Amino acid sequence: MAEEKQEEKKSPEGGDVRAWFGRVFRRAIVDFWFLMERPEYLVVIIGLLFGLLILSLTPPGQACDEPQHINNSYRLSVGVIVPAMKNGVSGTYMPNSFQDTLQKVGVDQLKVAITGKEHPTDLAASFDIPLKAGRTTFVESYLQYPPLCYVPQAIGMAIGHLFRGPPILLIYMGRLFNLLAVLILAFLTIRITPVLKWTFFLLFLMPMTLFQSSSCSADGMTIAFAFLAAAYFFRLAFDRQKEKIERGDIYGLLAISLALGLIKTPYFLLVFGFFLIPWRKFGNWKKYLLTFAVMLLIVIIFAGAWQLLVVKHSAGWSGPQFVPGQSLKDMIRHPLSFMRMEYQRLGARHFYLDEMVGYVGWWNISPPWWLMPAFLFTLIAVAALDKDETEVSRLRRAYSVLLFLVTSAAVIVILHITMDPLHSTFTTAKDYINGRYFIPPLAFGFLLFYNRSIKYRKTRFFYVIVTVLAIFFCITTVVLIAHRFY
Repeated sequence: MAEEKQEEKKSPEGGDVRAWFGRVFRRAIVDFWFLMERPEYLVVIIGLLFGLLILSLTPPGQACDEPQHINNSYRLSVGVIVPAMKNGVSGTYMPNSFQDTLQKVGVDQLKVAITGKEHPTDLAASFDIPLKAGRTTFVESYLQYPPLCYVPQAIGMAIGHLFRGPPILLIYMGRLFNLLAVLILAFLTIRITPVLKWTFFLLFLMPMTLFQSSSCSADGMTIAFAFLAAAYFFRLAFDRQKEKIERGDIYGLLAISLALGLIKTPYFLLVFGFFLIPWRKFGNWKKYLLTFAVMLLIVIIFAGAWQLLVVKHSAGWSGPQFVPGQSLKDMIRHPLSFMRMEYQRLGARHFYLDEMVGYVGWWNISPPWWLMPAFLFTLIAVAALDKDETEVSRLRRAYSVLLFLVTSAAVIVILHITMDPLHSTFTTAKDYINGRYFIPPLAFGFLLFYNRSIKYRKTRFFYVIVTVLAIFFCITTVVLIAHRFY
């Protein structure tokens, strides 16, 4: 009788445990699908996981031009906004220990030798190199981007100063804070846009985007702010609940214009995304045009001032002397020759698509042949299927694509007149264009594929497939980096 009474007492407890596990399991399923339907959370989780792997596995200095970005980030971390000048050329007074660290980990050897490998012992030994911030050397710079591009990296390096960290720790701290800042902007971008949420999700996790965001490069913040600007314009233009532009929206537009004026120069043109917004939402044409005029003035003041005060003093590339003014005149006088040369360039470099998607590192990590077409096909398919009741007219889609093309053309023109020798041809041009330069305006280009005439209703299958594909492309990137350097 005693045993039967004990079993009777245990049975309810066992039932309670099973019921508790059942409730936990059901709750986990509900939370799982809640998460799967919200790309703004997924981009942070996936981006943080694989971004940490990328920034850890990529040796210091092995993102394109990263040594220059490290110098600019360090300069800002010690409170110097405007670069130093010496003999009429801008640059930075850097602790000698940074150069010692980069030499120790073999930056020059790795970026030139395609098959070279990083030695983990050299990487570990570089942590023993002290900062010694007082022992400096002036380092000329050919990259002088506005300070907004380096704020997260500078914050990370400044925190490293508090712990008296060696240069290599400061580099990794700069990478980490750059990644965190980009993911915060990714969250905001996807949260506010009424269209292309999953397209933005994929664009932020594209191999090149995530790689640049996990380095000290200025490209991560440039891409993130360009995407945020596109999303904000989309919100004001297409959100059905936004019937009237209010004072807070005006402040948001002014903040966006300030950001566009403080990132890499060609992308200030994205301020013209303003014209996606119907003028009726402002109440009248006068307020509409006045708002844009103020935005454009902010961009011109900040972007123009930085160019005039700093960039013109940047150290030149090795080779012939470049004369931007004369190169621009030569291009205007001979437009057909210029267009013929650029057409040959685009054909020879496959429209820079491979570089835009997956050529990470110093162009020395060759992705598999299928990566670019697979990723672009996924992007186009998702942009075409990811839609709801939001209407986007053909005229606005056409204008958005035009803005993408004009901004991309501006990138090509600016690099031609500043980097190519005077009277250059296809054989003499240096062609410093890289596919990653076309990422910032991409969101405007992909609005072309937003088409409600395609009858498709998103289901859980859509969310799972897109997420799995994004993870697959991230895994591919990590494997490529690990195989290249170790």
